[in-house]
Amino acid sequence: MIGLSRRAKESIKTGLAVVIAFAIALYLGWEKPYWAAFAVAMISLDTAGASLNKAAMRLAGTLVAGAVALTFVSLFAQQRWAMMAALSLYVGFCVYMIAGKRHTYFWFVSAFVALIIIVDATLADSLSAFRLTVARVEETAMGILVYSLISTFIWPHDSRGALEAAARSLAAAQGQLYRDGRALMAGQGDAEASRSRSLEEEQLVARLGQALAAAETDSYPVWELRHQWRRFHYLSSALMEARERWRETFPGIRDVDLSKPLPNLEEVCDAIGRRFDEIERLLAGEAPREAPEATALTLDRAEARALGHFQKAALAVAEAQLDRIEELSREMLAVVRDIRGLAAERMTLSVQDSRREGLRIDPDRLSAAVRS
Repeated sequence: MIGLSRRAKESIKTGLAVVIAFAIALYLGWEKPYWAAFAVAMISLDTAGASLNKAAMRLAGTLVAGAVALTFVSLFAQQRWAMMAALSLYVGFCVYMIAGKRHTYFWFVSAFVALIIIVDATLADSLSAFRLTVARVEETAMGILVYSLISTFIWPHDSRGALEAAARSLAAAQGQLYRDGRALMAGQGDAEASRSRSLEEEQLVARLGQALAAAETDSYPVWELRHQWRRFHYLSSALMEARERWRETFPGIRDVDLSKPLPNLEEVCDAIGRRFDEIERLLAGEAPREAPEATALTLDRAEARALGHFQKAALAVAEAQLDRIEELSREMLAVVRDIRGLAAERMTLSVQDSRREGLRIDPDRLSAAVRS
């Protein structure tokens, strides 16, 4: 018997789903049956969880786009400029949301599907808008249903492995970036190489979030530990921000002998480095070596007062960010130990997720949306 590769299996599943969805649409006499096939092609990913998450975003986006399109057509059927203004505002809002970190595909679908329905309706007549909306929704839903059934029952493959791989890659990258930062703080290291690794880290954080969303859907062990995995993802993102702020202080403390105002700096930095090494080992499935223990920088105020004003300010920020990195790394290690079943009891979370503090307008995203 010939063994099939993962790529071959996924290709067969996608092709089968496209053929079945297209055949059903043709048999039922639905308008534009290729929409069902497009839905299958667009949501086909390498794991069932990733496909189901994308399918949910596509269907929700199609429903919202249909409601928006029908509303605009009913309000501005005879007013071209008003229609253009309303549609431009809606698409601009979707572009702003696409630049964010949550539900990107939902906003992408809701923007272009609304455009498709409105353009098709205005080229024909306003009464066709409802028919086109219903056709788009039912064919998208049918294509999603067909592919979901096939991906679930034929060669199913969950996302737990992808999540573990993404976590290991991110932990290794963040450990290396911490070592880069420590070398740069001492006036050594390669700043350009560190910057390129920082860009890779951003991609790895996003990849971890996507893998986690997929694994929560199709892996029961991940669902059981979803709160710990979400915490690990948040802490990784917060660590990335804290380390960047730490790097910004290096020019101000470059000429300062940090061992004088911060006498236990090397001890604290070594402890943080060991935590990153321990996180990598645990995520790789190795046996634990040490538990997370708190350590804090000691400030010699007399030595700090002897510095210039600019150096004192830079030292204060560097100390604050190192304390933040210490706190985040300690909690990351505790979360990973909890994920691996090494914690004696459930940990108490101390770092607050600042992303939940209400709705804030991002000026960069807003300007990009206006230009688009």
